[in-house]
Amino acid sequence: MTVGKPISACTAMQDIASDPTKFYAVNINGSACPSTGNPQSDLNSIFTAIAADLSGVRPRPNNTT
Repeated sequence: MTVGKPISACTAMQDIASDPTKFYAVNINGSACPSTGNPQSDLNSIFTAIAADLSGVRPRPNNTT
């Protein structure tokens, strides 16, 4: 990103995402905000993908109960 150069809201949100697999975009009326890490483009599919990601087993640090 170049300082002083305007960027789109889509580009800003892509830059905020921790990695491309964590960025989702809804295609509303053919908007050009592609998600290279996720092919989903409607809200139901996006929420289903996020829920599947969150339901995985996560390791706990030692010393926790």
